[in-house]
Parts: sequence; C-alpha cells; structure tokens
Amino acid sequence: MRHAIRNDLSEEKLLKAAARIREARLKLYKGILEQFRYKKVADSENPGARAQREMALWESMELQDVIEHYRRETSPQDEV
Repeated sequence: MRHAIRNDLSEEKLLKAAARIREARLKLYKGILEQFRYKKVADSENPGARAQREMALWESMELQDVIEHYRRETSPQDEV
C-alpha cells in the first residue's frame, strides 16, 4: 500500500490493495481470537479484548478509510 501511495497508482489499484489489507487484518485478528478458544488464560477476565477491538475497527473501515490510514503513515521520509 505504501508503495502504491508513493508511486501515485490509480484509484482502482489503491482500492484493490486496501481490500487485500483489510481482509488480511481481519484474518489476523480472527486467528488471534481463535487461539483463546484452546488456551486457558487465567490472567485476564476478557482474553483477546484488544484483538476484538482491532477486528471491530477493521470491519467497520471503508476501503477509502484504509487508504487514508496508510496515507497518514506514509511520510516523505519513507521514500529514502
């Protein structure tokens, strides 16, 4: 995504990249949450709370929001 933003690729390509990123993030957090089904976690009353919050955030994000998220992260210093 950062490469696509820095190289000013078309909106269509940015949207495709954003969709892939969003899907990958959702799979990541789903996997993290799935671990807690099999682990006995006594440290916390709500294991995986952070992963649940992150998953909810990424589920609610539109593709344009994902692109803007990465635009804010991609600074001119990244190009060096």
